[in-house]
Amino acid sequence: CGHLLETTQIERKTTPFADKKGEKIAHENLTAWDEGLSGDAFGTIDMDDEGMPAQRTLLIEKGVLKNFLSDRAGSLRTGHPRTGSGRRQNYTYAAASRMRNTYIAPGDYTTQDIFASIDKGIYCKKMGGGSVGATGQFNFGVDEAYLIENGKVTKPLKG
Repeated sequence: CGHLLETTQIERKTTPFADKKGEKIAHENLTAWDEGLSGDAFGTIDMDDEGMPAQRTLLIEKGVLKNFLSDRAGSLRTGHPRTGSGRRQNYTYAAASRMRNTYIAPGDYTTQDIFASIDKGIYCKKMGGGSVGATGQFNFGVDEAYLIENGKVTKPLKG
């Protein structure tokens, strides 16, 4: 959910969520946020590249779009509040809104409940980097995965 909820994407007209704030955009059990202060997590910062302190930004709450990630210029142009999300490629570039560490809240189901509901599937235990396109399609590298058959994890997958 991160990149498509950046004001930079609103300005580029590359997000389907530009006019959806306050609307349901996901399953009612989904709550997600972006966190700039996450201990040793990769995207952790004290302040963004514009000098604003990092913060926790609620993105989606119970399926409803609550906020966008915004840098100073994005805030001025879109009207969304700044979120400490301004990042520069280097000092010669202007800052743009970027996600830091994106989290999804745990749901009401146990892992075993979820597995039990799957006839045939893949359990991705460890994932690497990925990307999200303007259409919302995404891809991620999978470092560790297992086959699920008839509600049970059966064997490791490779390839």
